[in-house]
Amino acid sequence: MKVTVDGIEYELIENFREAYNEEQFLAKYCDVLEKYDYIAGDIIEGYVRLKGFYDDANPKANEWNHIGFLETYLLEQCQFGCAHFVLKKKNGEEA
Repeated sequence: MKVTVDGIEYELIENFREAYNEEQFLAKYCDVLEKYDYIAGDIIEGYVRLKGFYDDANPKANEWNHIGFLETYLLEQCQFGCAHFVLKKKNGEEA
């Protein structure tokens, strides 16, 4: 599934427990997230939280914001087993 926000195209690459809801995502999205290669969203009690992650090879990545950290983030910062989704910025877009 493709998602376009502010002219940037993303691909939905993970949709655990059917978490992705375009209306909720667009309501929560802000332009600060444009700099990231991935956007993860987790759902807790119907509330969507968004967090940006860089590709592991991106020089802007540090130990807390690269996509390899996603599983740790989901385990330590989110409700256990929560519904979540991941959008990946389409190749060729600047991060």
